[in-house]
Amino acid sequence: MINQLSRRALWLALTGALGLAAGACEANGDSIATGQQPQQAQATAAPAASPDILEQHISWLADDARQGREAGTPGYDAAADYVAEEMAALGLMPGGDEGSWFQGVPLRGVTRVMDPATMEMSLTGTGESLTLSPMEDYLIGRSAQDEQFAQTAEAVFVGWGLQAPEFGIDSYDGVDVAGKIVVVLSGMPGGLPSEEAAHYGASKDTLASDLGAVGYVSVPTEASEARYSFDSLVARAGSTSVTWVGPDGAAHDAAPGLVAAASLSQAGAEKLFSAAGRSYGDIRTAAAGDGTIESFAFPGTMTLRGASEHENLASNNVVGMIEGSDPELADEYVVLTAHLDHIGVRNSIDPDADNINNGALDNATGVAIMLEEARLFREAMEAGNPPRRSMIFLAVTAEEKGLIGSEYYAYNPTVPIEDIVANVNLDMPLIIYPFTDVIAFGADHSSLGPTVARAAESLDVELIPDPIPEMSIFTRSDHYRFVQQGVPSVFLFTGFGNGGEEAFRDFMATNYHQPGDDMSQPFDFEAGAKFATLNYRIAREIADAEERPVWNAGNYFGSLYGPDRMAAE
Repeated sequence: MINQLSRRALWLALTGALGLAAGACEANGDSIATGQQPQQAQATAAPAASPDILEQHISWLADDARQGREAGTPGYDAAADYVAEEMAALGLMPGGDEGSWFQGVPLRGVTRVMDPATMEMSLTGTGESLTLSPMEDYLIGRSAQDEQFAQTAEAVFVGWGLQAPEFGIDSYDGVDVAGKIVVVLSGMPGGLPSEEAAHYGASKDTLASDLGAVGYVSVPTEASEARYSFDSLVARAGSTSVTWVGPDGAAHDAAPGLVAAASLSQAGAEKLFSAAGRSYGDIRTAAAGDGTIESFAFPGTMTLRGASEHENLASNNVVGMIEGSDPELADEYVVLTAHLDHIGVRNSIDPDADNINNGALDNATGVAIMLEEARLFREAMEAGNPPRRSMIFLAVTAEEKGLIGSEYYAYNPTVPIEDIVANVNLDMPLIIYPFTDVIAFGADHSSLGPTVARAAESLDVELIPDPIPEMSIFTRSDHYRFVQQGVPSVFLFTGFGNGGEEAFRDFMATNYHQPGDDMSQPFDFEAGAKFATLNYRIAREIADAEERPVWNAGNYFGSLYGPDRMAAE
């Protein structure tokens, strides 16, 4: 426990006037103690976060000794122990398995076998068979279920592969894909709201599986190729993906019906569409504009074949709790999440290079802010102002592997999922400039919107629309797993004002998922404290409100995931 005593001493020094604070709260009347004071008064009286404590947490978690905190490694385990020790020092209660601080997350690592002899993508029965070249024309997918897999079936092109009737889109209208391999354009058509578009894009394979498809082939568009090229896919082809394993020993799969999958290059798409007498160029042009994209069947049958290697791994979520003070609300929970993992050490032929991906901003910063918010709640409790609802502080593993730790928790919560009223997620706030605005992902879908607006106004922070919808951020962080379980959720991201856009663009181009995401960056810990205070005020209002958050009437995500009890009137 490095520097544990010095951190504890700093916390005590900063909160040493708690006795005076408690007396001041009592002087303001009993309403303070019950947590039912007016919202504006509550915001004014809220404790403030400490830049110094944030700096100490981030520095420890992002130190080279943690080796990039990759899930399933000793560096991650050390970080998990650190978070548990900090929670204990703050006086939280353990909320993991069997009274511990940890929730074990069984993982399965899946690595593509790179031997071309194990891979096949072909179209036969067309008069002249077409066999594509692996790593040039296509990249076969991985399977978490089978180490050897193959599927031969009829294939059908279904355009964008979407069913979005509220936007007048149904790629499957009149098309039966049961028992077939679907060929689908990557990315999304223009004109859709950013968060709905992100969800649709992330759910295409699940939809295909639900409709009975047995295979899935992704076709690049001009926009998708610009974002993430086929060469980039091939460069990472040997990396390991991760999913979680259920109590029955089966790996979780959101699209269990899809036996095999593949991604095409532009050259591979040209060959495949040509074999069907179609022009890939015409389809790309239509995808880039408003042209009609019609479905059609490929002649003959398509075969997809590949191989994967499996490895069983283990990692832990870290769970701390504060019990609510209101007898009628204490069995309801507000969950604050931050992912603890990062991507570890990169492979490099230069042993003298800096190869450790420290993940200082992504996401040592989010974990530090979560711990600091836990301290603020404890400080308020010591001052006679405990939260009415119970609080869960959840540091999750394997976010970088596909939101795995949060998904495992959402499927296997340590409290009943119906008692979780909201999730406030903390992920990669860019506290390297004095932010003046934030993007509140998810806030507009539920009654959390006004709560976020009040907290932002109290700190003179502007709320702005998503300026980067093409990045699909709504589905790329842990709050999304709670949304999928019907829990209203919000995820704040520092905005583009006051130098924010330049800071964001530079970070993404230079340091995101690179060794440069370390403590050498120009951290603004005052901005970090402001961000922590803002999220504390959001979580605090949720915890103390008379009514739990509800989905907005007619909201897409509320209709899709929210049970009737959470639907707004």
